[in-house]
Amino acid sequence: DRPRAGPGDTIVRELDWRRVAKTDPDLGVFVHIEPPHGDTLNGDHVELSQTLIIDAAPPGKVLRDLLPITLPANAPRKDWKIYAGLWRVRGRGERVRVVETGSASVERDRVAVATFVVK
Repeated sequence: DRPRAGPGDTIVRELDWRRVAKTDPDLGVFVHIEPPHGDTLNGDHVELSQTLIIDAAPPGKVLRDLLPITLPANAPRKDWKIYAGLWRVRGRGERVRVVETGSASVERDRVAVATFVVK
């Protein structure tokens, strides 16, 4: 919702997904919020926008997933990066492989989805 935030602020990031006709019922979303140094914050979740599991979503529709992130009070004042992907949360815990990257930056089966600055 904004590219700059301060320590202790809550920001909201929107991830848009589109479900294919058939999905695994054990899918969840993992989100890594990475500071330039220190511990990564995780925003892992099973329900999109805290209301809808992926497997119950209508196929072919764009699914809006709002993720509120509260930054620690001692958040480093630098550039942060957000990565996201899918994983089998109720299965063996492995990530779903990214097979088509398009123009996205992908590493370790996670997509770079946003950057922001902590001021």
